[in-house]
Amino acid sequence: MKNIILSAGHNAIHTGAQVGKTNEYDLSRKVIDGVLDVVTSIGSQPFQLLDLTVTIESLAEKIKLVNKFDVGLAVELHWNAFSDPSVKGSEAFYMDGDNIAWLAAEEYCRIFQQVSGVPTRGAKKDSESQYSRLGWCRDVKCPSILIENEFLTADAFQPDYYYHLSVVAMIQFLANFCRM
Repeated sequence: MKNIILSAGHNAIHTGAQVGKTNEYDLSRKVIDGVLDVVTSIGSQPFQLLDLTVTIESLAEKIKLVNKFDVGLAVELHWNAFSDPSVKGSEAFYMDGDNIAWLAAEEYCRIFQQVSGVPTRGAKKDSESQYSRLGWCRDVKCPSILIENEFLTADAFQPDYYYHLSVVAMIQFLANFCRM
């Protein structure tokens, strides 16, 4: 059985991007809660989810906590935002050279596109993000990916609709990852 950590990007204090009443942290938290509810109701599954969506004020503290566990994959869920509402798509970042994380990032992007119809921006090395490195990808000891789901700022973005699609995609991704 593989242990998998799910974490909502940002935290309850620093909530990330906000559009209207929707912010990154709350929507990510809702998705993770939905995944946990479904997985718990199923009963037997080939993985154990460790919910790391707790109020931790710094990324360094969160990474330190993750590194205490024996984990097969750590996933942090974010939502993109941009000033141009025509920009769409999801992407997943991984550390260059980590083949397990690269495969996981590729698989999540493929599944989210299949489930949602949202174009994929692909699996990308963390050095290709807007930052030169992503702590979640570099400092977590196990394979880890940082997902940027659809843009909160995209035309006609509907939080409830993307919540449901994201739960379905994440469950399918987790099941597939355990078969890798």
